[in-house]
This record gives sequence, structure tokens and C-alpha cells, in this order.
Amino acid sequence: GIRRTRWRGGADPLVRQRRAGQIAGSAFVWWWRKRSVYLPLGLILFASAAVAALGESYLLRPRATSNLAEVGAPASLWQVGLALLLGFLLQFCAALWIFAAGLIALADEASGIRATAASSMRTAARRPATAVVVALLYVTAALLSSTVVLLPIAAWLLSRWAVAGPVSAMEANGIRGAFHRSSELTVGHRWRTLWVTLLFGLLGLGVASVVGTLLLLLTSWAFWVCNAIAALVAVALLMVVAAGFSLQYLDVQERQQAPTPAGPAG
Repeated sequence: GIRRTRWRGGADPLVRQRRAGQIAGSAFVWWWRKRSVYLPLGLILFASAAVAALGESYLLRPRATSNLAEVGAPASLWQVGLALLLGFLLQFCAALWIFAAGLIALADEASGIRATAASSMRTAARRPATAVVVALLYVTAALLSSTVVLLPIAAWLLSRWAVAGPVSAMEANGIRGAFHRSSELTVGHRWRTLWVTLLFGLLGLGVASVVGTLLLLLTSWAFWVCNAIAALVAVALLMVVAAGFSLQYLDVQERQQAPTPAGPAG
């Protein structure tokens, strides 16, 4: 089970019950409190995205050929596909690793351990189950929500498995155990858990795209500058989402452990 220190000092203690809106607000608060961890993690993710973009540009650069008429010929279709696939895999794996490290950072904090970006990344590397759980949850939700018919199934699974990632980070009980434990913790709170999860999904996936689009429309800045700013917003919000998912886990666990009020004496 989870080992933690139940400290409750400060304006916004880590381990406590929260309303849905408070979870979202506290995610930003704890992102700021742990900025010494989350900022480096976000910058590492941003650097990995930059490396992936440079790699794609290198693979897609025009190449000289033996035919003088085709000097500077563009990359072939398979080269384009390979470049995009490798770039996506690099960014996806880096995002999973960094997100898992973000979950582990608050897990350590809840256990009374001072976390750093380096220690969180090392723990995430030694405990790959957390990244695998996050990947399975993301892929399942993405596939099932791609069609209207499967949306109810996606919502049902999300309401049950929303805290599987933090469970894996904080309780270290394996992939299958994390999903099972998440299903147990969310009993009686699944509608609320679903809405909070959707809110964080929108925050993590939608805001950066809106920022990038607005910069392109409202400024004369270069395309790469707008993309870079949008990417920085995306990695910062991804860390906020990691904090939010951890807080949601702590909330439902506190609710499960809270004593049930006794009924009136008969």
C-alpha cells in the first residue's frame, strides 16, 4: 500500500478531499510549488520534441541524385512515412516517461520524500509500469473515442480507470493491479471522476493548439516561433495535468478511507 506522511499544513495541503473545481485549481498550485521538478521535466520534454523535429527535417531534406535533372529531389513517400513515424515514437515515449515522472514526483511528496526531476525520472525508468499504464489508458481512450458509437464505452472505461496512472506511481502494484485498484477507488465517484478527467484532457490536448492557432492568426511571427511557444505551453500544461491526476487519486482515496456516517439510532 501507499506509504505517506499525512501532513496537512499550508493553504492547500496535498492529501485531502477536494471538489472537482478544487482539483483543477490545486493542480496549478502544486505545479507552482513543485516547479523545481516540473519545469526541468517540461524543458526535457520540449528538448525531445525539438530533437524529433530536427530529426524529421534531416530525414526529409532534399537529396542529391546521380541524375542531374533531379538534384535536390524531395524525399520519397516511404522516407516521409519513416520520418514521421520515428518522430512520433520519440515524442510519444518521451511524453510517457516525463508524465510518469510527474506522477511519481507527487507520489514521493505524499510519502514525505523530497523529489527532484532527476530522481523522478530515474524512478520512472526503474518502474516502467507507470508509463505503460498511462499509454494503455491514452491509446484505449483515443481509439474508442474516435467513433460516436464507441464513445459510451470510452466514457465508461475512463470513469473506472482514470486514476490508474497515479495508482501505479503511488502504490506500485503493477499494470493489471493498477487498473483493478482504480476501479475500486472510483466506486461511487465515477461521474465526477469522468468530468475531471475530461477537463484535464482538454487542458492537456486542446489549449496549446488554440494558443498556436491564435498566434498564427493574430501575429506576424514566423511559423516556427508560434509552434515553439505552443509547444512550451503544451509541456507546461502536461505537468499540470500530471499533478491534477495525482490529486484526483489522493481525493478518491481519502473519500474511500473516510468513515461512513452512522445512521440514526433505531
